[in-house]
Amino acid sequence: MITVSVKGEPLFGFPRNLEKVELGEPTFNSIMEHYNVDPKIRKHLLAIVNNKVSKPERMLENGDEINFQSPYSGG
Repeated sequence: MITVSVKGEPLFGFPRNLEKVELGEPTFNSIMEHYNVDPKIRKHLLAIVNNKVSKPERMLENGDEINFQSPYSGG
């Protein structure tokens, strides 16, 4: 079990501000399941881990901060 902090676009089901989440599996998919993110949207989200763009297959580590963004978001 690991604990990570997650935030993202509320439109997709994520909290606006960092929220701690305990995960049984250290994967992005387990976060998506936790927040009930629509499977059609998952593959389009960009994961930024500890302020660096990350690949979907990356295994998460205790204490990671994850920000999920749409490639279409921004100013």
